[in-house]
Amino acid sequence: MRTRLVTTIIRRTTLPLAVLAAAVTNVLAQQTLTAIPFPATEATSITDCTTPTVLNLSGGQTVTFEGGQFIHYKDDHFDGTMYATNSSSGCRQFDVAPYPVPVVNVRVTFSRPITGFELVPYNFFGQNQDFALGLYDDVGPFAGMGQHFPSQEFLPDPFSWPLPGFNFLVSSLAMFANSSIDQPLVTNWAWGITSLKIPQGEPDFVRFDYPESSSGSDDGKILISAASWDTTRPSLFQLPTGGAPRVKIKGTLVSGATKQPKAGTVYLKLNDPPDTAQYRGADAEAVDNDGSVAVLSVPTTSGIATVQTDAQGKFEITMTPGSRVAGDNYQFAGSTNATFTCPANNCPRSGIFTLWKRIYVEEQHMFKQGSFLNDIADAGGTHIPIDNPVPFQNLASGATLELVHADTSGEGSYFDFVTFRSVAQQPSGRWMIEIDPASVFSRDYGAPSSDHPSVIESIRRDGIGIVDAGTFDANSSYMRSLFGSMSIDIAGARQTIVEVPYVSELDDLQRIYFSSRWLQDGTAVNAFSRHANPNVFHRIAGTRSPIVVTATGAGVELGVTSVSGGSNNSFIFSSRIEDLAAGRVATARGTVVGAEYNGSDPVVINGEVTVHETVHFWVHEPAGHDQHGHCLGLSYRNPQLNCLMHEPYTGAGLADGIVDLHYAQHGADSEYMTVRRAADPVPQQ
Repeated sequence: MRTRLVTTIIRRTTLPLAVLAAAVTNVLAQQTLTAIPFPATEATSITDCTTPTVLNLSGGQTVTFEGGQFIHYKDDHFDGTMYATNSSSGCRQFDVAPYPVPVVNVRVTFSRPITGFELVPYNFFGQNQDFALGLYDDVGPFAGMGQHFPSQEFLPDPFSWPLPGFNFLVSSLAMFANSSIDQPLVTNWAWGITSLKIPQGEPDFVRFDYPESSSGSDDGKILISAASWDTTRPSLFQLPTGGAPRVKIKGTLVSGATKQPKAGTVYLKLNDPPDTAQYRGADAEAVDNDGSVAVLSVPTTSGIATVQTDAQGKFEITMTPGSRVAGDNYQFAGSTNATFTCPANNCPRSGIFTLWKRIYVEEQHMFKQGSFLNDIADAGGTHIPIDNPVPFQNLASGATLELVHADTSGEGSYFDFVTFRSVAQQPSGRWMIEIDPASVFSRDYGAPSSDHPSVIESIRRDGIGIVDAGTFDANSSYMRSLFGSMSIDIAGARQTIVEVPYVSELDDLQRIYFSSRWLQDGTAVNAFSRHANPNVFHRIAGTRSPIVVTATGAGVELGVTSVSGGSNNSFIFSSRIEDLAAGRVATARGTVVGAEYNGSDPVVINGEVTVHETVHFWVHEPAGHDQHGHCLGLSYRNPQLNCLMHEPYTGAGLADGIVDLHYAQHGADSEYMTVRRAADPVPQQ
């Protein structure tokens, strides 16, 4: 062990005297020394003589004092100064009677090696006696006094810099037999440090590949689950694997001095930051995740992971979230020390990783003009049998038509564009469209064969529509804001066709079979039924459903969603919405229905209905005050407005484009939290 003893004789120590290490005189002249802020705790007795005293400094430096006895003292002359006194047994006050060998050895260590220091000791009792201060450049156990002390001050031999720590020794000079100063033993004595200055410098630091400044970006979106065919992920840090999500936590250890990567040890601590959703309000606080804690790919001690970087300073671990609740979030802090002592008490942090759900919307648009086929249209032929000729009777030759076919026996769904020539009734009574031979199609179209034609069979046929007449559409413009606040990602489903045949009106039974017929991202159960695949939501924008007449009045459905029987179907009745806003909906007796909507923007109504019906994917019967997923709540941010799922939906917020839900009982009663906490993938009821 290498030990250098450095002694400075301090005379008439009622005045402070600085001791500078000669080897670092030039170094100190070139750097800023920062005084260690000793704790200002007041005390009159030593409370703990064995536990090391640790001071956390700015710049990430930590200074630890071990050995001796420490006391904090305060009076009119000395304020917030650290003292040490000798005691051979137990803890004593600083003004105890001396022992024959009043020596105190104290070890000082630094979490980051220093390149110089300035130490100012002081005798607090003013007996004008001398005492010795010995410094050691190792951090090993006290190795003895070594050489005798000369009677004059001297500067020490060079230390080995940078210095990870040092020992210092304080004693009455009377203990040294060869001292040229004839002094009796001190009757009362104590010593302290009035100033210890060290260069703190720039600390090493951790730099995350996904930094805190990037929070809120797609890189923080971690999908809880995804379809087996879907390998896309919003975040570059999520591994594209099935099962529980796995997240890469990557970064670099950077030298504070050179600003270059360096090999070393990094400490990582996983935190649960407050929920970022506005509706959580005061319920958003640290450690507010609903689910269980995450699991790291490296062992942790007291929640802290220790990671060794490679030669380029790089590190990488993985995190597997334990939660399945959308909106639960995670954030890492990085430090170069296990106590997470960082400049300004602000250790570098990663961006916030937030759990998201992803649903796949399969959306179809009904032709505004068109017809079902009523027989087989053979591939290569120029004639197409149709059920209703009216939409085509005034159609100009050369118009573009679209044929749509739904999968029936594994051949898949498909479509073809053809060019219209004419429509005519055949001698058999059937109507037939003739197309331009240059636009013939190579696949068969037609109606599923059935020995028992029915109302259900009538809406399960292939169809043809007039392209220029357009389609009915759902207004999805409000989806992103509402579902984003619930950490729900909306993606497109796997589908080949986006148009479906025109139907003037669909009752409840018909829409179930119509939806099942045209669902593509699903699995066939039998000839009449297909189940949607996990997390697939099937939406069709179309015409209308029948007017609902009850004992208390009449009403209309602007949209309807069912989640049952292993599948789901959601209809936005765009045609009905347009008629309602124009005041064109009335009962058979002439009673106007939905007069409160008259004059409203149908696009806004459509948008609110579309969002409302999508919430029903998670919030449906049996639930809510009416057992259909509706509530009596008010908007979480405006008590003057209904919750979007309110029944009936009336008042000032009608068709205003605001799509708030309600949040009550700290989230125990809230569509927001119901959606976030629901199982994922969504189990089809």
